[in-house]
Amino acid sequence: MRWVKTKDRFVAYFDILGFKNQVNDNHNKALTSLQHLSDFRDIFSNNKTTLSPITGSVIVIDKTIKGVFFSDSIVFVSIDDSQLSAIQILSISQAFISSCMNEKIPIKGCISFGKFTADFKKSIFVGTPLINAFLLEEELELIACIVDNHFEKQTQYIPSISSFLVNYKTPLKSGYINHSLVNWIDIYISKDSLDKTMSSMYLNVSGKPRRYLDNTINFIKHVRECKLI
Repeated sequence: MRWVKTKDRFVAYFDILGFKNQVNDNHNKALTSLQHLSDFRDIFSNNKTTLSPITGSVIVIDKTIKGVFFSDSIVFVSIDDSQLSAIQILSISQAFISSCMNEKIPIKGCISFGKFTADFKKSIFVGTPLINAFLLEEELELIACIVDNHFEKQTQYIPSISSFLVNYKTPLKSGYINHSLVNWIDIYISKDSLDKTMSSMYLNVSGKPRRYLDNTINFIKHVRECKLI
């Protein structure tokens, strides 16, 4: 499949929570976080198949998703607007958040859709999906990946999309609003492991950063309760 620079495609934008403070407090720890992100970018893009570091299951990518690294942010870009690309960018987003959490790297993101130029040779990346994803990700106040209305409109007739998402009254800076979030909870190593990770991260912060963790814990509880219904 040939990569076309400008095309309608899916774009997932991710950013590390509190990275500026991390750089100021512990340069080596911040560098380690970036090294992990770079490794995950390489794992989850530009490969035909790869093993998820969290579940051990095979993720089929087939060179339809590429990733690019900007400081403490990673952007995943699909080759086109197909159903396969939509499913794969959701699958990669699931595995990416889980992988980051396994390393205790708090991260949040957003997936959008639209015309986007991705010229990897010249490092030119521009288009409304990246702007839309960045703006909505900025609003998000928990460790998760939200999908916007442009993504929802493009994927509304793909039945399997719903298995990747959880509809949730999402904490945003503007208030609690119903949105769909990528369900990364179900593919984490185990319930006990995730609970230990959250407890460990909880003891490292106070104030506003702890509110993000409180919101994440509530989201985890919601996903688990939905599974029991």
